[in-house]
Amino acid sequence: MDKATSFKFITATQRRWAASCEIAVAENGRVFNLEDNLFANLQPQTKIEISEGDGDEFGKPETPGKMFSLWSSSALACNVLDYWRERPLGPLLAALDIAGHAETLRFEQKFPTGVGSRPANLDVFIGSSRPEGVPILIESKFTEPYQSRKKEWLSPSYFRNETTWDRLAACKTFAKDSGGAKFAQLDAGQLLKHIVALTRRFGSRRFILLNLWYDVEGSEAANQHRNELVQFSRLVADEVLFRAESYQNLFRRLSPHISGTAYEAYLRSRYFAPTES
Repeated sequence: MDKATSFKFITATQRRWAASCEIAVAENGRVFNLEDNLFANLQPQTKIEISEGDGDEFGKPETPGKMFSLWSSSALACNVLDYWRERPLGPLLAALDIAGHAETLRFEQKFPTGVGSRPANLDVFIGSSRPEGVPILIESKFTEPYQSRKKEWLSPSYFRNETTWDRLAACKTFAKDSGGAKFAQLDAGQLLKHIVALTRRFGSRRFILLNLWYDVEGSEAANQHRNELVQFSRLVADEVLFRAESYQNLFRRLSPHISGTAYEAYLRSRYFAPTES
């Protein structure tokens, strides 16, 4: 499957799921009631954090926001991760193959880049109050790798002040020389902006930036995206703890911990049902 076919596969799968649940969906793929797009009502603090984000996820009464879309990456992140907000995070960290301890999970966290007024927006923050704890920042992707939208590279303002790239010499070289040409599907420019902001906030190699993405079995586009993630990881490895993981692998590792729950049944039926041969 190419990018367009992979995108159509995801959207068709989500429409079939909605139809099986008798959920009304508009022509643009958005539900009419947000609750129909979620496993459970959002935790109160999660709702506040998302409403304060820059993504217009909730929209207005007359105009449903992005989270109303069946293929919303924000809805996917909430459906998979909000469940763990009031639960021990050990199983989640293990499923992400990340060693350590954490007790805090938050959504839509902002970190200033020091360039302009628009901060970096990270979908999920997982943190620890322990001094040795390394914060985990998650960028969630659903259909984005399979769409043909033009990806914005870093603006010239990122290169006007040398201090912007303190402790990130290799990333700066990559950012200046590449212009994003090496990446057809990965939004490397967005990831570099996140790296600038997070290094400014936490310091060099004092955080984990995790790209959590939705795989499509049998998709050439998915394989290319996976390869681009490996390539990006190698380019920034000396300066950043960068990780990439698919939602499918996360669910597979979580399954033993959530077997028999309504949460597991919902995720499996909606996002992780076996692909028909």
